[in-house]
Amino acid sequence: MMKRFLPFTVMMAITTMSYAQKCLILYYSETGTTKTVAQELQRQLGADLESIEPVEPYSGVFQETIQRGQREMQSGQTPGAKPEFTEVVR
Repeated sequence: MMKRFLPFTVMMAITTMSYAQKCLILYYSETGTTKTVAQELQRQLGADLESIEPVEPYSGVFQETIQRGQREMQSGQTPGAKPEFTEVVR
């Protein structure tokens, strides 16, 4: 099963599991800004941290990324995410 995510949505999920209060911060960051915020949340919460990486990376050029995201949303498709996370910090 291919994991998917929505572009331009800050993919930050904090999941609380049972009574152990274990947290996971899952994020996507093209420019590094969201990564910085996720790392600060991790520090404050003592959470695990994992990043989402798209199968087909975005160009890194803002306007091209906006255009691609608009095409994906209009067609109803969501880009695939790599099955393994590239960064896990515990």
